[in-house]
Amino acid sequence: MAEAEVQDHFLPRLGVALKVAIAQPKISTKNFIVVCEEVLPVFDHLGAVFSFAKLEFAAKNASLEKVAPQLATLEEMVAADKMKGVVTQKGSCARNLHRLLSAIIFIQTLIRELARSPDSTLKDAAAAAYNMALAPIHTRIVRGIVGAGLLTLPTKQTFLARIGETQESAENVAKELIPLVDTLVKSIHALYDEPMPASNTWITSY
Repeated sequence: MAEAEVQDHFLPRLGVALKVAIAQPKISTKNFIVVCEEVLPVFDHLGAVFSFAKLEFAAKNASLEKVAPQLATLEEMVAADKMKGVVTQKGSCARNLHRLLSAIIFIQTLIRELARSPDSTLKDAAAAAYNMALAPIHTRIVRGIVGAGLLTLPTKQTFLARIGETQESAENVAKELIPLVDTLVKSIHALYDEPMPASNTWITSY
C-alpha cells in the first residue's frame, strides 16, 4: 500500500474526545489525557521536523496520567501546583498541561488553515499553526530548526490522505472541531493566574 494511502481517521476520534472532555464544567484529567492521545498521532504525518514535539508532548501527557488518580480534574491539578508554588516550574503538571494545550491549539489551527482554501498548502498551514501555538514557547534556535524543516513537509494532498480526509471532509470537520477546541482552551486558560514562560532550553524539556 502506498504511503499516501495509509489512512488514520484521527479527526473524528478527536472530535468525540473533545465533546466528552468539555461535557462537564470541570474537565476530567483522564478525559483531557484521551484528547491528547488522539492529537499526538498527527505529528507522525508531518515528518521528522515535528518528531521531537511528539516525543515531548507524549512525555508530558504521561506525567498527567501519573497524577490523574489523585487529581481527578484539571482544576485540582493546577490548584495543587499553585499551592506548591510550581505552576511555571519546568516539569510541573500545570506547566505540562499548558504545553499540551499548545499542541491541541496547533492541530486546531493546522486544520483550520488547511480547510480555509483548496489552494492552501501544508507548509503554509503548518507555519501558521506553529507560529500561533508553539513558536511562543520555543527558543529562537528551535524556531529556526522548525522553519527550515517546514520545507520537507509532504504535500497537502498526501497529508490529508494519510489522515483519511479530503479537502471537502476537512472543511466539514473543521467547522465542528474549531469551536470544541475553543471551549477547551477557554476552560483551561481560566485556571491560570499568570502567563507561562517560554522554554530556556535548546530542544528538550520545554
